[in-house]
Amino acid sequence: MKITKISELRASLREQKNSSEKSKIYSPLGFAIYDSINYVNKNSWERVIPEQNLMMRFAYLNAVEKSSELTHKHRYVLIYHNNEPVAAAIFNIIDIGAEDFGSIKEKSTTKIVNKLKNKATLRVLICGNVHLSGEHGFYYNKKITSEDAYQALAEAAYRIRQSEKHRGRVHIQLIKDFYQPEFENSEHLKVAKYRKFEVDPNMIVHIRENWMTFEDYLSAMKSKYRNRAKSAEKKGKSLERRILSTSEIEYYQERINELYENVAAKARFRIVKIPPQYFYFLSENLQEDFEFLGYFLDGKMVGFTCSIFWGDNCEGHTIGLDYRYNTKYSIYQNILYDDIKMAIKRGKKTVIFGRTAIEIKSAVGAEPAEMQCFIRHPNRVTNKLLKPIFRHIKTSSWTQRLPFK
Repeated sequence: MKITKISELRASLREQKNSSEKSKIYSPLGFAIYDSINYVNKNSWERVIPEQNLMMRFAYLNAVEKSSELTHKHRYVLIYHNNEPVAAAIFNIIDIGAEDFGSIKEKSTTKIVNKLKNKATLRVLICGNVHLSGEHGFYYNKKITSEDAYQALAEAAYRIRQSEKHRGRVHIQLIKDFYQPEFENSEHLKVAKYRKFEVDPNMIVHIRENWMTFEDYLSAMKSKYRNRAKSAEKKGKSLERRILSTSEIEYYQERINELYENVAAKARFRIVKIPPQYFYFLSENLQEDFEFLGYFLDGKMVGFTCSIFWGDNCEGHTIGLDYRYNTKYSIYQNILYDDIKMAIKRGKKTVIFGRTAIEIKSAVGAEPAEMQCFIRHPNRVTNKLLKPIFRHIKTSSWTQRLPFK
């Protein structure tokens, strides 16, 4: 009987090893992995990344890295074919505490989720931008196939995870965020045992060609929504708006962080908090491609919005609010309208609002851009447990508003 049990154990171990080997993808492409953007050959990196992809270019990545040295680690991957760079990926290694998790009420998954939540921390390897939604973590050119590209991405994640073992085990691997045109190509990640799941859509306002001014935008609206916009503008007339310089952002850094924390505290889940110095480094590095707009009452900052301009896009990046003044002065609504004004003024084609407060954003004209992510747990058993969890996680329930005629 004892011999049988040992035989069964050996067979089980062999099966686990074989299963692990099957889920390991071996890419024929070459790799270079860096611990800092400062170590990466800039010419090689920017030969791969188009100029309009600002959030994957050196100026932005350097700002992120300088501001987050104490919060998480960064890894940068260049992928080569015949000694030529053909793809690039950005990874973050982050320790997520239980306080960052929301709650899942489905009985069938509560025990599993609580088991994962009750760990002191989860060490997560993330491919993508941890401060923004969108395709800002992986790019490949047409010199390789999508299958080769995602096969290489999966191997890059595997290599980073293996190299981190002596610092602490990586519990979860996450690859985010893909828009509809990349849905089919990203399915290649399933071969490496990644599980797909949907997230809330990114809300995007598409600026029409005939909107030369904000009044043109208002004229395109149905009367109900136009009146709502004018009411918000009227309430916000007492707000003093100031575009802050880099030195002013540094001066108000403590207050900016307070306002940001007010908003961040309401989030269902946070991958990582934005460090206080982040906006200062963005302003210093991005210059005219970044704008920080503060809202003041009697000399006190009560809100802010900041935008990043890349390609034809205005990225409504991060906001901060003093909720004591929000209802009376309609600060949040004015932030949304001001972002649209800014985009029209700069001749941009879209305003990207992110995936929070979806219904409110749809009321100002934002439309949903569906997104999906992929997740994998290195342990074969726990990876299977993730399947029912993500089957029961639902995206937000909301009603699409149609404010235009």
